[in-house]
Amino acid sequence: MDTFINDPFISGIFLFAGFVCLVLEVFLPSGGILGLLSLGATGFGIYGLFHQGHSLVALLVLAVFLGSFWVMFRFMLRRLHFSAALPPDTATSVDRRIGELVGREGVTLTPLRPAGMAQIDGRKIDVVTLGDFIEKDVPIRVVDNSGNRVVVRQVDTRSQTT
Repeated sequence: MDTFINDPFISGIFLFAGFVCLVLEVFLPSGGILGLLSLGATGFGIYGLFHQGHSLVALLVLAVFLGSFWVMFRFMLRRLHFSAALPPDTATSVDRRIGELVGREGVTLTPLRPAGMAQIDGRKIDVVTLGDFIEKDVPIRVVDNSGNRVVVRQVDTRSQTT
């Protein structure tokens, strides 16, 4: 072990291996394993330089490594794309597959506790209540429809009877 720490060539190999692992971490999906290998190899190389009495070189290598790490981290953040996320302007729009349903009436196919299925305009649709529990085969009315979320309320049948 003493030969590894006292040999500047071995320290240089560890530093090079650490830098290569850091660069590969950007391009290969390793789950952070390459980053940890980079940290370990570079740390061992820098420790070896300090142990050999090359403190100025070790500090310079440490500064270069930290700067490279920062640049790679910024590069990785730019490569992330959140294209699967909904943009803010479409988050409140109505899902085209469902259509505009506000004011339409239907009947529950399952108990809504508070989510379940309802039949509205002859289609089975996933619906949610505002927290109320509604039993099966109860008439409901759509009160809100944003995105793919359909909010319903139980129709008060007592006020409709004459």
